[in-house]
Amino acid sequence: MKTYLIAFILATVLSALLTPIIRRIAPKTGAIDLPSGRRVHKRTIPRMGGIAIIFAFFAPLIALIFYDNSISKVVKENLWLLVGLVAGGAIVAVLGALDDMRGVGAKVKFAVQTISAVIAFYCGFRIESIDLPILPPMQMGVFALPVTVIWIVGIINAMNLVDGLDGLAAGIAIFANVVNFVISLISGNILVALISVSLAGAVLGFLFYNFNPATIFMGDVGSMFIGFILGSTALIGSASKASTAVSIAVPILALGLPIMDTLLAIVRRFLERRSIFAPDREHIHHKLLSIGLTQRRAVLVLYAVTAIFTCLAILVYLGRAWQIGISLLLGSIIMIGIIRSMGYFDYLKQVRNQKEGKRPEDIEKLRFIVPKIITEMKNAGDVENAKQILQKFGMEGDFVSISYEKDGDDSKKGGKIEWLWENPNLRNGNGNGSRKGKLPAIRGYISASYPVCANGHSNGSNGNDSVRGTLKFSWISERGTVSEQKDILLCLVADAFSQSALVDQNRNNNRSTNSAT
Repeated sequence: MKTYLIAFILATVLSALLTPIIRRIAPKTGAIDLPSGRRVHKRTIPRMGGIAIIFAFFAPLIALIFYDNSISKVVKENLWLLVGLVAGGAIVAVLGALDDMRGVGAKVKFAVQTISAVIAFYCGFRIESIDLPILPPMQMGVFALPVTVIWIVGIINAMNLVDGLDGLAAGIAIFANVVNFVISLISGNILVALISVSLAGAVLGFLFYNFNPATIFMGDVGSMFIGFILGSTALIGSASKASTAVSIAVPILALGLPIMDTLLAIVRRFLERRSIFAPDREHIHHKLLSIGLTQRRAVLVLYAVTAIFTCLAILVYLGRAWQIGISLLLGSIIMIGIIRSMGYFDYLKQVRNQKEGKRPEDIEKLRFIVPKIITEMKNAGDVENAKQILQKFGMEGDFVSISYEKDGDDSKKGGKIEWLWENPNLRNGNGNGSRKGKLPAIRGYISASYPVCANGHSNGSNGNDSVRGTLKFSWISERGTVSEQKDILLCLVADAFSQSALVDQNRNNNRSTNSAT
């Protein structure tokens, strides 16, 4: 037990020391998270805090290789498993770092994640059989590889998707490691226990800076790495000599919240005929924010739910048949309760109505227009061209007006309208991006605003040279409210405009630098 405690403390302290260093370096590499319509934070925050977690996690494991006791002996005997963790973890970490700095396409992510899962499989992390309660074990045979890959890749993306609020993914990871540690102690799996305390300590040290209000995010490098480790260690039992089967109930309950959120996201996007990789604001944590909870309270609520899942997972492992049944029943009731309280049943009804041809005409039109507009925005080159594309979008989407309001120097004062387009077909305006105009007195007139932020950090600054503003869309609607689908689509357009502003600012900064030299 002393070795476990030392490993936990070492990982915690090292992570707490490394995180501020990463926080200073990240902006210089472009690893920053900009405010947007799909994100809940309102300021630029560094990413890649997961790098501190990775180094802090491996430090105790590597140190034990050079130390001689009963636990280090087990580590040395399972070096091939550690090779799988290092190799697979390094691959997803590099992928995540590139995504944090430059962005990586969804298909590339999926392919690289699959490679890391295959490496883990051949290093001993595999599902050779599934042990379901009451039923006899199901041998996987030739399906062992694809089932293992699906599990590991699924957990990687589940942790990535749930990383939407300050401290949420980190807290869930700590609870999941508590389950792994308790079960491994009971079963005598020393390696899993050591991995669990090391990862829990590394994440805890990072959480000091990530809990609301966060000063750094773990980024994809952190969420993907944690997901890979959690997904792999859940299978170590099947790789050990003590067992050839893995109980599917325990890891599913331990990671119940991210798994449920991911499955709901897949179903939601499938029903909407969107890519399963398409972003939205319909995750469980977004729903909690929409009912008025603050970030901190929403995270604490989800911590409580995760704690319940943690207890149920341990009870399933320790309990008899009837106790396992009760635990699974309680877990199912909790999941159904969350789904119902978050309004997902009403959502399914809405989707059914849409399939029957009841989808609003303006939404159908935007679903067709927005992908083309985003593609054109990527090739715009500068803000002026992006504004021309917005004019085109306004005409095709039947908007009354689109405006860009640049924030003032004094946060207490309102910003000024930098650019305003008015639809000449719907109101008296010249439609050429004039700076003057008043909002129309039209019944049913509504609008939606989205933050625009661009900070290239091309000169290694700390973000003070950011260009921030608000992109506002106005239109006529009998419903009087902004539908969730339209909100998502307009968020995507606003984000594309932000990227054009980012490119334009980088170009201007480079010109200023060249002129100075």
